[in-house]
Amino acid sequence: MARIAKDSAAAHREEDGKLMLPSRVVSRPTFWLCASLFFLSFAFNVFHVAPADFFLNFQRDSEALVIGKIAQAREESLFASRHGLGRYLTDDADAFIPQTQKNGAPIKGVVGRPFIAYASEIGLQGFFAALLDRALFVIPPDNRLTFIRGITATLSALSVTAFIAAIYALTGRIVAIPVAIGLLTAPWFIALGNNLYYALYLWFLPPVAISVWLLRNPRGSIVQFIALALAAMLPKFIGAVGFGWAPVFGVLAITPLCLAYSRIGAREFFRLSGATLAAFLLAGTITFIALWIIIGDLDYLTMRFGYRAGTLPCIGYGVDGTCLREPQYQLGMASPLHVLSLYLYGDTRFVFGGFWQPLLIGAVGWGLLFLAPIHERFRSAARGLQIAFPVALAGPVCWHLVMTQHSLIHQHVNFWLWYMPAIPLGFACATVATAALIEAVHALRS
Repeated sequence: MARIAKDSAAAHREEDGKLMLPSRVVSRPTFWLCASLFFLSFAFNVFHVAPADFFLNFQRDSEALVIGKIAQAREESLFASRHGLGRYLTDDADAFIPQTQKNGAPIKGVVGRPFIAYASEIGLQGFFAALLDRALFVIPPDNRLTFIRGITATLSALSVTAFIAAIYALTGRIVAIPVAIGLLTAPWFIALGNNLYYALYLWFLPPVAISVWLLRNPRGSIVQFIALALAAMLPKFIGAVGFGWAPVFGVLAITPLCLAYSRIGAREFFRLSGATLAAFLLAGTITFIALWIIIGDLDYLTMRFGYRAGTLPCIGYGVDGTCLREPQYQLGMASPLHVLSLYLYGDTRFVFGGFWQPLLIGAVGWGLLFLAPIHERFRSAARGLQIAFPVALAGPVCWHLVMTQHSLIHQHVNFWLWYMPAIPLGFACATVATAALIEAVHALRS
């Protein structure tokens, strides 16, 4: 990102008939410093942002689906199953063999015992981890998981830093620094940085790709833009939790467009937003068709979606017509607003007692952006945040309101959605509003 564009003071300029956005360059030392801070947090929790037990154990049960694929590739073959995720069953066919969650512990599968595939996703991350496991053949097998997690943490740190560098290029440090701090101080986010299942680095590919487009050629061919966005989105759909949290992924992708709103104008904003939506729907369609081919059961896919959304009370029906439920779904149907309230009052595990508190800070700052006199040098950032913050907030809110069943039983994980990137942008709103008020006070005194 450091070579994307050169400094410019003009709000807009035309060059060869193309709109060139003013941008700033993140210096190489700053980029690598930021990437190092994220790597140290993702890999080792060096700054103790996340509680130690939480950092070591958070969502390792989901990661076991990837480790199960590594075990299958070792004991059988990489393509012994068409699915990239799964686990082996024990003899009693009720419990899974613990394919280790600890660095340095042996990864084991058992030939002859059933490998139960996780059929709700394609699971490219499982194939990728298994290939990494083979590529690291010079390392003792029991130590490879440590290196694979380290590679995952490195990729995540680089992609998040590129995202922050893109924000800096589009809006300046007054937005980029609060976003960086908001992510670095988020336990729910940091704890997923080296998780093989979540593959955070794939989540940030679309906003980085769209930022590169904005900084280089914002008025280029719309077909090329859709192709770029599609190429950036497909890896997440097929290699990082599939359709999970799709609205959040979508609003994260258009964050650069929102932040650049005042610079590209309303017409270009809606044109590129529509193209991003087209790429998003196309990526989802391609993934759905691929998953349908792999599973071979369309009814199963539609039933899983309806069940998680809460529109279907049963995951299936027995031969006698009885409703089949997974044990955790015995909680019953909950109202969408009740589910949303659970996520507003959840524990942030850092400084704030509930998520409503940092969100309220962001909302107050966002409101002040409309009311406070904004100095000219903050005006572009303020206008972008006026669009970006509510859009970012809409992602997790929509997920909790629509996928009520999934949110109801996943209160142990879904809080991380608030950081993608609603809370960090909320901090940016508060920062810009505060700076604007300080400038206004200085102007009055002078």
